[in-house]
Amino acid sequence: MILVSRWRVEATLAEAADILAETEALPRWWSEVCLEAKIAAPGDPEGIGRRFEGLTRGWLPYRLHWQGIVREAR
Repeated sequence: MILVSRWRVEATLAEAADILAETEALPRWWSEVCLEAKIAAPGDPEGIGRRFEGLTRGWLPYRLHWQGIVREAR
């Protein structure tokens, strides 16, 4: 299954890219939702192929384990 997520945030593209590039820091700035995040594989020097894993929670009484991979970086 592929899940595409589009977010609108009050930040520059560079600010958003810097935050998302630090996957392991997600629990620090989004502690209400993101319980843990870690890099599973670093990818190439530009980050392409980087894999990450996360554990999140929401309003419903369950936790979601997920994985992501960087396919493109601009």
